[in-house]
Amino acid sequence: MADPYFGMVWRELTTLRHADGFQMLEKAYRAYKPWEEKMEELLGFSIEDAVYYTRELTDWITPRFEGRDSEVARYSPSLLDFPQKAIDLTDEAVWASEETLVDWCDDSPRFNNFINRLTVKPGTVTNFRTPVDVNPLEQAPFVQSDDEYLLPLPRTVLYALANTFYYDLIDSEYQGEFQLQFGDWLEEWATDCLSKVFTEDEIIQNYTYEYDGEKVEGDILILHGDEPLIIECKGKKLRAETRKGNFGGVDTIKEDVERGIGNAYHQADRLVAGVQSGQITQIRTSTGTTIDLDPASFEDARRWLVLGESYGSIATRDFAKILEITPVPYVCDIYDLQILAEVLDTPERLLHYIRQRIRQTAVQLRRPGTQYANSKTFCSDEIDYLAVYKRNGWEFPPGAQRIKGAGDNLREDTIDSIMDHREFRFTF
Repeated sequence: MADPYFGMVWRELTTLRHADGFQMLEKAYRAYKPWEEKMEELLGFSIEDAVYYTRELTDWITPRFEGRDSEVARYSPSLLDFPQKAIDLTDEAVWASEETLVDWCDDSPRFNNFINRLTVKPGTVTNFRTPVDVNPLEQAPFVQSDDEYLLPLPRTVLYALANTFYYDLIDSEYQGEFQLQFGDWLEEWATDCLSKVFTEDEIIQNYTYEYDGEKVEGDILILHGDEPLIIECKGKKLRAETRKGNFGGVDTIKEDVERGIGNAYHQADRLVAGVQSGQITQIRTSTGTTIDLDPASFEDARRWLVLGESYGSIATRDFAKILEITPVPYVCDIYDLQILAEVLDTPERLLHYIRQRIRQTAVQLRRPGTQYANSKTFCSDEIDYLAVYKRNGWEFPPGAQRIKGAGDNLREDTIDSIMDHREFRFTF
């Protein structure tokens, strides 16, 4: 059997790189907008400030990196140690004084609070030496030396903005409330995406039902024809040990995948199994109305799990071996869902894609062998799967093949289309 953990370390080098920068701003805005007053108290600026400053700074930084971003990225794992090679390489192109940053953006206490929060100084981080360590630049992407700032790659700022304020709020006096409600942004965004494909009457969000004498809440249920979709959303982050792949330990990987994908799967499967067995006969919507569920209508139910961050090849393929669950669900992250809903814009096309994608994953459980023979189409990026499916006439091609980079243009074009429609939440 192919080792599902082999090479998983490389997913850390590309984690979230499959998401577009504007999607990172969208996540930041959706995730932290409900906590804006708390952020003001803790940090001295709002999420609207943070999004605005980030867009302004990245617009100024990007031209300075033209033709040099790959060189800088090559040495970025060592920048906190400031080797002479990195200093010579970056020279004046990527250094800016505080005065320059203020001129670019805003001369205000709020901007000063923002830039100070996202800045790290050399020597303050001592455990970052290799690409498999957690990169502190994704929590504080600006590096300050004396009175100058080393400018980060623009995408690093965008990824940091989407994730870093979580650590402020989870360690604050609001941690209990925050932890319970932080995932709401994911369910709401998933519902918004699915609303482009299905009608309002077909989408049921935050429903409840009785099971074994307990009240259970589900995330999203789509009742379309005779093929319902049971969707569970999980924002569970992968720990550093899992991001290191087999270097971090197989047990940790199993635990993280079980807590992220596994728990979501068991929640979705409970509803399917309960309806099919007759134990669950109805659900109650958030408006208080009840909907009767017929066991026959759930014979072809699909379990669909939406993640709040990229799990890379864990989500597109490897979870099936790690967890050994059946029936196999469909797993994607919210960034891919936004693109799927834009490209597969009819229920019939989206449902057909999901059926075919589940088959691509499930076949590996029946055909032992190498990673290339285990599935008909092997990709670590969901949008690569989508691109192959689209260009092959809305079908997956026969035979085993490994695909890489097929979806790059499709992702970019789709994000451009979404931006043209002005569908992102922020309005700056």
